[in-house]
Amino acid sequence: MGMTLKAHCSVCGYEARVSSGGGMEDFLYNNPQPVLCRKCVAVTDANFAKEPLVCNCCGSEDVSSVEEFHAPRAVDGTSVEDIDHRRRSPDADRRFLCPKCSKFELRFDRVRSYD
Repeated sequence: MGMTLKAHCSVCGYEARVSSGGGMEDFLYNNPQPVLCRKCVAVTDANFAKEPLVCNCCGSEDVSSVEEFHAPRAVDGTSVEDIDHRRRSPDADRRFLCPKCSKFELRFDRVRSYD
């Protein structure tokens, strides 16, 4: 099941909408996930079902999964080692690096889900 996520930074107000996961008919070859694109200087998405990873916005390969840029500690004080890294979709209670202000205040909220 796929979903649309809204990324929002509480410090600078940056916002972006990205996709996470494919639908029932295309998930094997279409698996968009949030990434930080260094060329766009933005949160975008890339298809994790294809290599190499490229930004779906500009086509750049200079992208990294947002999972590589989460805050060292979760809001509740849980250490990074305690977080389940098998899930690729960012959780709403975790904070990530904002590409605009470089603070660990970027959060993701689910906007809608689809099959």
